[in-house]
Amino acid sequence: MNNGLLRLVRMSLRSAFAALIFLISLGVLTNPSTGHAEERIENFHVVIGVKPDASLIVTESIRVYAEGNQIKRGIFRDFPTLYHGSSGLKRHVGFDVTSVRRDGAYEPYTTKNLSNGTRIYIGSKNEFLPQGFYTYEITYRTTRQLRSFEDFDELYWNVTGNDWAFPIDNASVRVNFPNGAGVEQYNVYTGATGEQGRQFVVDRSEGSVFEARATERLPRGHGLTIAVGFTKGIVTFPDDETGVLSVLAGNLDAVVLWIGIVVLVLYCAATWHWFGRDPDEGAIVPLFEPPEGISPAAARLILLRKSDHTSASAALVSLAVKGHGEISESTDGFVFRRTSGATGAPSSGEREWLRTVDTGGSLHFGGDYDSRIETAMQNFKNRLIDEHEDGNFRANRMPFMIAIALGIAIAIVSFIVAAEPWWPPNIAAMGICAAIGLVVYFVKHSSRSSGRSLSVFRAAGLKLGILVLKAVFVLIFAMGSSIMTSFVEINLLYAAGAVGLVGTLLVYEFLIEAPTDKGTRLRAALRGFQHYLSMAEQDRLDKLTPPDMTPERFERLLPYAIALNVETAWADKFDAAVQKHGFMTEGPDGNRHNRRMTDRFRWYRRSGGHQGYSRNMATSIASTLPSRIDASSTEPASTSSGSGGFSGGGFSGGGGGGGGGGGW
Repeated sequence: MNNGLLRLVRMSLRSAFAALIFLISLGVLTNPSTGHAEERIENFHVVIGVKPDASLIVTESIRVYAEGNQIKRGIFRDFPTLYHGSSGLKRHVGFDVTSVRRDGAYEPYTTKNLSNGTRIYIGSKNEFLPQGFYTYEITYRTTRQLRSFEDFDELYWNVTGNDWAFPIDNASVRVNFPNGAGVEQYNVYTGATGEQGRQFVVDRSEGSVFEARATERLPRGHGLTIAVGFTKGIVTFPDDETGVLSVLAGNLDAVVLWIGIVVLVLYCAATWHWFGRDPDEGAIVPLFEPPEGISPAAARLILLRKSDHTSASAALVSLAVKGHGEISESTDGFVFRRTSGATGAPSSGEREWLRTVDTGGSLHFGGDYDSRIETAMQNFKNRLIDEHEDGNFRANRMPFMIAIALGIAIAIVSFIVAAEPWWPPNIAAMGICAAIGLVVYFVKHSSRSSGRSLSVFRAAGLKLGILVLKAVFVLIFAMGSSIMTSFVEINLLYAAGAVGLVGTLLVYEFLIEAPTDKGTRLRAALRGFQHYLSMAEQDRLDKLTPPDMTPERFERLLPYAIALNVETAWADKFDAAVQKHGFMTEGPDGNRHNRRMTDRFRWYRRSGGHQGYSRNMATSIASTLPSRIDASSTEPASTSSGSGGFSGGGFSGGGGGGGGGGGW
């Protein structure tokens, strides 16, 4: 190739490259989206007019850049009308749109009610915007926004809102107060909700005008908030903004709930008076023996209405006293070891513990969960209820079921009055929980049978019911952020009502059960027996000629004393008898022991190998063994590690106003 041709090729390539560069540059200059790739709010300016009647006229001028990504037809603006105050009470504010403009011309808009406010859709559904800048002007009137303090009135206002889908390049606000008002104090906050950022400047704070602006770009989720205190008495607060009726109207769901609780309490009181009052037991006469056929655990169930870990402790001591086992106490808990050579027959409830451990085997009641102990505990409680509730108590299930239905109805009505969008799924979830609870209740209180199969069935049913309840609650919390928000933002008046509703039903379930005539006679006998075990006036007791206190008598009745919560008095009574007869000597461990009783009380031993009675034996067993049984029979649950606007009390996102928006 000659030099001339080579030179021509080079010139052609240079011209083509220059033309390409020119075309690219021309495209950059003529394409409006180049250099503006991010949809954003270029300027957010708000003018707030505070009126003498305490209302606000607010004009928001929002200049956005749209490129058809999110902003296709226009923008939407969310304005909250429901706020939760520091006291937890809800406060509703007035909100009326006056006008909406785009680039100076009136623009069509529609509104939609949200769970906590109003959404304004600006633009036409069938009209799409070309790429470019647009200025939207929203004017609205809002009431119940100002706050009154002792020395000043205050405007605490979230100027931009913290929930915009776009960043805000520039944010500013101007507040015009009525004539005669003066700015007395102020604070400004920037940043995400809860933060107290200081990226702002105040341009004016004199006379009746206050002006401020953010000095840095506000990313998505950040906003500008002001708190301005002005001369008190310039504005007049309407009575309906500060009175009790206003508070009640703003928390109508809680008011309905509390009215319902009053109705429920009246119903519970009336039905308790008709069905649940305990018959008069008559005069209490000390008895020296328990009623025939009543085990220690049964005595606790009939007299104290309890079937718990103390009942199990009394049953284990009873088994040991009868020679079916021995109890060893050490620093890491208790051990029940099965032995042979029993001298007394166990009750049916006590037999459930014997079924759990073979002869020569043992159960350790320490701090570790043992499924065998859990099963034995459940079977033991079911057996007690099977044998001693029917005939001795009336469950009065129908009045209680009506109370449950009334409570559910009250809760549902309060949800409907709240008119929140999350109440339908909450009611559905509550209905599921109520249905499961009713099934579990009926299984628990089903017809009693002496057969073991029904006890096993009820135990399995109750455990399954608890597991399903846990699953339902997990489902509730997984339903979405709106439901989670409803739990977090619930007001204190409503929360107290919810606790009162549940508490009323729990107390009523306990009170509505009443003893039958047979049960009343048994309770009177057991109360007299308890009186004897705990009677401290020995001279008075001697006049009743009780049986002589012997080691055999002490240990035979000790399980009853534990079950009836009088083990200390019973031990003191035995100690007094022993000291009176001079049987006590000092042992090597510093405690006083009785030589003749050391061999007798072989069923109990403490750390160091010591056997027999000590003064602290009864109280030690009664106070410690139940908690050890509880720890060993309860499966551990999984855990996870997870004012005004002044004086540091304010923050970005606080106060009135707020909300956010996006494109559509």
